[in-house]
Amino acid sequence: MDNRKKRWFSNLLLRMITNNKKNKNIWIFGAWKGNYKDNAKTLFEYCSINCPEIKCYFFVNNKIDYDFIVANNMNAVLINSIEAKRISRVAGVCFYTNGLDDFGEKIYCYNSYKVSLWHGVGYKGIYLTDIRYKDSLLKKIYRLLFSYVARNLTIATSKFIAEHFVKSFGLKKNSNIFITGQPRNEILLKSKPSNRIISYLPTYRKNNKFNYVIQDFIDYFNTESGIDFLSNNNFIIKYKLHPLSKGINTKSNKFFMETKEDTQVLLCESNTVITDYSSVIMDFAITGRQTIIFAPDYNEFMKNDGMIEEAKELYNLNTISFNIEDLKLQLINGDSLSPLINKIFNIDCDGNYSKKIVSYLRKAINI
Repeated sequence: MDNRKKRWFSNLLLRMITNNKKNKNIWIFGAWKGNYKDNAKTLFEYCSINCPEIKCYFFVNNKIDYDFIVANNMNAVLINSIEAKRISRVAGVCFYTNGLDDFGEKIYCYNSYKVSLWHGVGYKGIYLTDIRYKDSLLKKIYRLLFSYVARNLTIATSKFIAEHFVKSFGLKKNSNIFITGQPRNEILLKSKPSNRIISYLPTYRKNNKFNYVIQDFIDYFNTESGIDFLSNNNFIIKYKLHPLSKGINTKSNKFFMETKEDTQVLLCESNTVITDYSSVIMDFAITGRQTIIFAPDYNEFMKNDGMIEEAKELYNLNTISFNIEDLKLQLINGDSLSPLINKIFNIDCDGNYSKKIVSYLRKAINI
């Protein structure tokens, strides 16, 4: 039996023997298997400041995040510690960004009230809707007994996304889903961008042979023609590659530069975002600023990765820039897909998402 199956059976056993007596006033938060980031981070900070009757803990896997949280007078727990096990057993509510393994390999909070914040607005197939996934009766039984994405409450940004999550995670049609925005995006609505800054944020391509799209983009804006275009229009492009992207030759100049800064910080200072299939464009659209899809490999992507049917209203021949000249024209004209994106993906663009989620949850668990 491989390690993955051993962990699954171990966690199924823990689900069966773990104490069901929970304290509704103890809430735990996790993201990306122990990193202090994303929706869980924003919601945790809101609750730590604004809900004094609730004891909040963020589960981390490193001392740097732990020390930062503690230094800011909030509660941190190191994953796999004795304290993590103790608090997980009694926590009334757990919030995860990716899955229950955000709290460690051993899941002691399965019987808590589970809230899935997720980590982006998806339009590609995930889990059960991934075109590569092959379901079976045995897999359905496994999911029924123990699932790392089990939840009592799902946060979704629109009716369309709610339906997508129902299909992707095998939820019941009458599942408890609260439609609002993502907490991590509250900062975007308060941001003041620079008119000069354009962000290029391409997604990870599972087949590296399609990295030519990203490489061609980088190469062009390091040519005399590309630099002149940016200089003449007073533009600066900052680009950030997906952490899993490999084999791309990065280059920079005065008007075009690679950055390692936090994505949310980069979005805050940007007046325009260019991407291909990354859900970052859905986050940014709530600001109403310019959004552009640059996807010369659209046909190849559809064959290899696919896209859920409803998202094709956004991705089609009339909305995509297929080459650099089309892209330059859109940048100059100010053409933007943000209104269309918000119509499909973002029903609530008003902010205060953390406050709304807490208010909804209080009613759901009666505190």
